[in-house]
Amino acid sequence: MKVFHQIAQSGGISNAAKVLLRKQPAVSASLRQLESQLQVKLCDRGPAGFRLTAEGEKMFELAEEMVRLVRSAPDDINTVLGELTGTLKIGMISNIILPALDTCLRDFAAENPRMRLNISISPWEAAVNSVLDAQIDVAVVYQRVPKAELHYQWLCRETQNLYCGPTHELYKTTVSDPMTLSDEAFVLTGLDEAEEVASFRLRYGLGNRLKATSEDLSEVRRMIQIGVGIGFLPRLNSAATENQSALWPLLAETVELPSYNLWVVSAKPHKRSPGADRFVATVDRVMNNKSKPRGRSRSE
Repeated sequence: MKVFHQIAQSGGISNAAKVLLRKQPAVSASLRQLESQLQVKLCDRGPAGFRLTAEGEKMFELAEEMVRLVRSAPDDINTVLGELTGTLKIGMISNIILPALDTCLRDFAAENPRMRLNISISPWEAAVNSVLDAQIDVAVVYQRVPKAELHYQWLCRETQNLYCGPTHELYKTTVSDPMTLSDEAFVLTGLDEAEEVASFRLRYGLGNRLKATSEDLSEVRRMIQIGVGIGFLPRLNSAATENQSALWPLLAETVELPSYNLWVVSAKPHKRSPGADRFVATVDRVMNNKSKPRGRSRSE
């Protein structure tokens, strides 16, 4: 029923699969199973596009009510208990290393002992869309152009440099002109590449020799580390770990590196779940206790 609701809401199976982060055949199978159980056809799919049948329209009304009741259940229980219960669903881009975020998660968990945290990793756009569709409560992402229907809390300004691993021939080399690296084998972050990083790459012709790609930054780091190619990483992701030597930053300090804002994204106050509302308040408190750099704004 949840899958059918998303199919109807998204206007098709392929769009629903993207939102649900599932493969298209699995979504199609769920739809067929529901149609078989009900012994009706819920939608038409063909060259003319996607549309719900009359039975599908009625089932969508029922599914909407079911989804509403399920989503309101934790709120109703909280009213009885006088304490937050349930699960706070958080969507994040991969491998965020940020002490302020760690503090927010730690404080929320300590102050809300009956709440569980469920953290999923996905590309930034999928996470933002999941907040819009109420599939998750909050997202921690970068986003160049905020959506008017969502609420944004600034976390930090993150900067990326171009790195190579210890076995790469460019290790210990500093480059002042990024264009000289245009022929190097490259590791990209796919759909999760920040727009500012993509613009920097295209400006200097970087990434023409694509060698590997992953939307998980830990895998991007691994491929850079073992010498598959060079690639962009946030500065904190390049630090040495117990089992890995530090990657080498290739671009000189004179180069204006790509940077962007990290946000905590949630629904507007009147649409938030109590858990999301509590987490937003936790983020506000943590960030207000920090000394924010001057000139940061929601539209930056």
